[in-house]
Amino acid sequence: MAFVRCGDCAHFLPDEVGDGTGIGNCFRFEEYKLKNPSEAALVKARASMGKGLLYPSVERDCSKFGGKNEKS
Repeated sequence: MAFVRCGDCAHFLPDEVGDGTGIGNCFRFEEYKLKNPSEAALVKARASMGKGLLYPSVERDCSKFGGKNEKS
């Protein structure tokens, strides 16, 4: 899988404080958490997003990536 940047993903939710270059979140992950998955399922889902914090410019291996022009 190719490395991608969170800031290039349609699912990326930028930090609402500051200029948007800080740590953000993933819409798909937040949506999944609303289903009340088990702790083990949450760990697995988080791992599918690659390792590290969700900064817009950090490259990661994310199976949930959706380009800015893609619909999910």
